[in-house]
This record gives sequence, C-alpha cells and structure tokens, in this order.
Amino acid sequence: MVNLLEFNQWLQKGLGRAVLHLRTHDPAPYREAVLYACTHDLIYDAQCEGDREIYLLDLINCVADQDFFRNGLLEALRTPPKDPERFDLGQTVELARNFAEKGDDEIKQAMYRAVADAGFEREPIYYEDLIKLDGLPALLVAAEHVPNYLHEDNLWQVDSLVTALQDRDGVEAANDAIWRAEQESPPLAQMLERSRLYESRFEPRENQKRLDYEALKEMIAQKPGAMFYVGWGRTATVEELHAAASDLIAEMDESRLLAYLRIFWFQRFPGPIARLLELAKSNNVQLARSAGKVLSQLTNPAIRDLALRLLDSPGRHGDGVELLVNNYKPGDFQLIEARLREPVKIDDLHSLEIGVRNLAYTKTDHVRYAVAESWRS
Repeated sequence: MVNLLEFNQWLQKGLGRAVLHLRTHDPAPYREAVLYACTHDLIYDAQCEGDREIYLLDLINCVADQDFFRNGLLEALRTPPKDPERFDLGQTVELARNFAEKGDDEIKQAMYRAVADAGFEREPIYYEDLIKLDGLPALLVAAEHVPNYLHEDNLWQVDSLVTALQDRDGVEAANDAIWRAEQESPPLAQMLERSRLYESRFEPRENQKRLDYEALKEMIAQKPGAMFYVGWGRTATVEELHAAASDLIAEMDESRLLAYLRIFWFQRFPGPIARLLELAKSNNVQLARSAGKVLSQLTNPAIRDLALRLLDSPGRHGDGVELLVNNYKPGDFQLIEARLREPVKIDDLHSLEIGVRNLAYTKTDHVRYAVAESWRS
C-alpha cells in the first residue's frame, strides 16, 4: 500500500500508476482523494495537458463505489466549494454527465442549475456538456443565457456550441434541427444571427483578390507585424515560396524577418537553412522561436546538432525539443528526461512542456509513452 501523500502526487501528475494501484489494492483509503481530483483542477499547465475525463472515469471505476462518487459530484454541484481556488466546475459537470446519461435526473437538474448560476460569459464551454447530454434542448437553454452585452470577440463561443451539437447528432441532422428551432426560438435566432454577422467579416468578398507576392512584399515593408502572412503562406505557389525564401535570407530587419518566417510556419522552407539556423540562435526570443518553428518541419543533421545544443542551454530546452520533432533518434527521450529533472524557471518549463507534447504526438507509441512517462515522473 502506498501512502496517501504519494498517491496524491500521482493524481496531480495524471499518472497511470494510480489506476494500477487501485486495481491491485484496497481502494477504500483513496476514494476521498479521487473524488477531490474529480472536482478540483490539479493540472499543472492546462495548455499542455488535455482533458482528464477518461482518466478520472478509470479511477472511479477502480474504486467501484458509484454511489459515493455520484453523491460527491451532486454535492459539489449544489454547494459552495470549500476550496474555490481549485474547484473545477467544468470537470465536475463533465463527470456528472456520465451519471446523468444513465438516467439520473437529480444530478442532471443539478448540472443545469450549476451551469446557469456560473453564467454564460464566465465559461460557456460548460454548456457543451449539457449539449452532449441533451442535444438541441440544451442549446436552446444556452441561447436563453447568452447576455446581450457579450463582446463580439467572444461570439466564437457560439460556434463551439453548434459544433458540440453537430458532433453529437451529425452535421446534417444538427443543422436541420437548428434551422427548425430558429423559427420558434427568438433567443436562438438572435444568438446565431449575431455570430453569423461577426463571422462574415472574415469571409473574402467577391471582388477581393488574393495578393500576389509582389503586393505581399510591399505589405511586409509597411505592416510587418500582421499575422496575415501565415494564411497567405498556406496558399502560396512553389514559385512564391522560393521568392519569399530568397528575400528572407537577404532580409536584415527583425520585424520584417518575423513576417517572412510566418509565411513558412505551415510550409516547408525551400531554400538553404544556414540563415534559419542563425536566426534560431538569436537573442530575440520571438525571432528565435519563429525560426525554430520553421526548422522543426525539416530534417537535417545541422538542425539536430542545434537541437542538442539548445537542450543544454538554460531557457532554450523547449526549443531544442521542438527541433527534434523531425530529427529524433532512439534514446533522445533520455536526454529530455535529464533536463526535466533539473530546476527550471516557470516560463522555461512551459516551453519545455509544449516541446515534449509536440514530440510525443509525432513519434511511435514506444517513444510517446517513454517521453510521457519521463515527463510525468
């Protein structure tokens, strides 16, 4: 039997060993700890770790006391949290949905009340679990709670709710149901109309032509900070990419260099990489990381050499891992593990997390699990 302190550390890191321990030992001493993990946010960095629903459901099933967790989740939905700083309503609603799906109307009603009390503007994603549970009726409830003062920059949240219904019922069936419901529900019609007007601002006009490279080059000279260049690069021709690569190599102004680099965020750089390697070592962090993003799509011994050097450079460990994505060799996760066990500043740790995640997602299962276990240990 492992002590509760160590078990809690496993839960905080999301380790599978917590599941294995519950399967092979008496789970009763750990059930309070598991319930706390279900209703509170233990994730160190939410931008790097995904949803924990499946993991937490595995833990619940291992404890094998459904009534205990059902009642614990119900209480968490109904009462003010004792630890409000870490209480996670979204995760609580998500797990409660699994009980409501089995016909538990009491917990279902508690979910609706808790989400309504939280307010749409606080976290509209809570409504997605209600939509997963009830479909269109839950979308209609969400529409009733969308505030008139919701800023237009937050109207993308409406699309996330529509997508949740499409994922549940299928795109065609969901769109048909929404169209019919709009005729009967003014709040839904108003919510969707506001969202459509906002989205229409980003649709190309009929007379709006795509910029050719010469026009783009003039734009870079005048407005180098625009993110427009990322999208332009996605549709660039081979000839345009070669021209942009040549100009990038010759460019000396840092702001314009960033613009040129953005063109290749999602396109393979077609020219020699010596200039990119130089930029990736720049003291300008934004410039260095943008150059690293371009290099990470390529495979080259020089990129691997730079990756290993950055792994040994304080503050650049994450950049080094990013460069290994297409330059990885068996055993590299051991080098990463060594860095993970060293004291690291918070910002550097976040960068390292991102790099490890991207690397793990692109490698074989063997490497992915080795990297993930090294990171979480």
